Amino acid sequence: MKFNGACSKYITFIAFLFFFCLFKTDAQLFSKDSITDIQTKDSVVALFNSTVKGNIGLYNGSEYLYGGHNVKGFPYFKSDDILNGSVLYDGNLYNDVSMRFDLTTNELIIPDYTRNFPIKLLTSKLDYFVIDSSRFINAANNYGIPLPQTTDFYQVLYNNKSTVLARKEKQLILSSKLDENDSHYMEFNWYYIYVNGKLYEVDKEKSVLNAFEEKKTDLKKFIKANGISFKKDFENAVVRTTVYYDQLKN
Repeated sequence: MKFNGACSKYITFIAFLFFFCLFKTDAQLFSKDSITDIQTKDSVVALFNSTVKGNIGLYNGSEYLYGGHNVKGFPYFKSDDILNGSVLYDGNLYNDVSMRFDLTTNELIIPDYTRNFPIKLLTSKLDYFVIDSSRFINAANNYGIPLPQTTDFYQVLYNNKSTVLARKEKQLILSSKLDENDSHYMEFNWYYIYVNGKLYEVDKEKSVLNAFEEKKTDLKKFIKANGISFKKDFENAVVRTTVYYDQLKN
């Protein structure tokens, strides 16, 4: 996942090198007696403090190269636009972070501190992140749930007595004809319910009800009474059914 040693160091320490060069005593960037130059220095320091210093540990990543040119759709979670969120990275929590989650590479992308180019954060340092109010956890960490793919991020759709998780992935489907540009991204989703100490992979109403075997009759009535459709909106249907199951268990 790392780019290479030189680039990684460049990304991590570029802020320090930049400001060091600005303030070298033998540099001719500023004159000693100029009030304007002193104000300029103050402005540079203020910029550093507001945009870099507090988040310097966040910029420890490698360059991200976008590879989806001339492809219909986008590889990211939810939107092609940059979204806002927070991230627990290398033991530190960072809020108000601009980010994209690449579902084709399973990587979290943020702008570098200059906002001139994107970098991908190191998955090994990522505990969890929240993007546009959607929380993703790193399966490599021990959350007490036997997740099947420990190298991926899982979206936490609901977490109480029971937990509903989703693993989301996009694949690049290349055009089948050379004279037609029909290359596009296709999304695949896998859903899981963790209940009573067991993990169930679910893909239809029947498998969801089987996970809640002892309350199956009550849940069938709830689903019918509320017009819940697993075919039209499976994700929402799973969450609503699980929430009601937890209420029945009170």
